[in-house]
Amino acid sequence: RNNQPIISPIGMVAYWSFNNEYVNGDTILDQSGNNFNATIDPAGGATSGVLGKSGEAISFRGNNFNDTVKGLMNHEFEDEVTLSLWFKSGGGGQGSPRILEFSDSSGGSSRSTLLGYHSSGSLRTHVTCEADNNRYGEITSPSTYIADAWHHAVYTYSNSDGAKLYVDSVEVGSASGGCSNIYGAKTFSIGNYYPVSDHDFKGLIDEVRIY
Repeated sequence: RNNQPIISPIGMVAYWSFNNEYVNGDTILDQSGNNFNATIDPAGGATSGVLGKSGEAISFRGNNFNDTVKGLMNHEFEDEVTLSLWFKSGGGGQGSPRILEFSDSSGGSSRSTLLGYHSSGSLRTHVTCEADNNRYGEITSPSTYIADAWHHAVYTYSNSDGAKLYVDSVEVGSASGGCSNIYGAKTFSIGNYYPVSDHDFKGLIDEVRIY
């Protein structure tokens, strides 16, 4: 179904294009105006400036290289969130690879909002509810994305409308709502797990937007 939601700048929380003019050393500037800048973790070797879907992208080597882009933020999702990004992978990675994850100050997955990748090539999503610490909006894509080609992923969640996952403008999964107070985002990570770099994504990530 070609029914992907329209994504507009209204309500934008963070935007990292990874284009060279918005990368200063290890700092990736947030273009939303909210100043949620990201940092390329010096413990790894994520590489900026590689050819992306639009301009430049970030490359992650996967497989225990500890490549991570991460940062601090202060945002309350309340009862809805939208994650939008481009990714490209030939599969692989380590553990339960993260494409994009938000969490509390600890960065732990038990309080996170996730758009993740499985080493088999499927996508997986969830939000975590502060009221009961349970996960809602859990979706695993029925297809895998391992052809080393660019794909556009959008994950939307709202308490009233539930969760939907779109890949390349096609809805590939849905789940019910039920959470009206998603854990607020104090930390974020791109391409890996925030506390320890042991869930490495292998591939390219570009044009990450949060609403």
